[in-house]
Amino acid sequence: MNYMAKRSLLILCVMLPSLLISEAFGYNTTVISALTAGISSGISVVLFPDPEHIRRIEAQQKREQEEKE
Repeated sequence: MNYMAKRSLLILCVMLPSLLISEAFGYNTTVISALTAGISSGISVVLFPDPEHIRRIEAQQKREQEEKE
């Protein structure tokens, strides 16, 4: 499964219960859903990073290390 599908599943698993609970208790769902979406999106980026981005970072670190030597 690619990283975008994993990110989407994580956000779905976090957002759905959050929205259902906030709707059931009558809280302001806009604020709760915005906070939950922001936090879960940030966590998903950390847990499931883009492989291309990791390759670029590793290549950059390798170039910097070669320049130091």
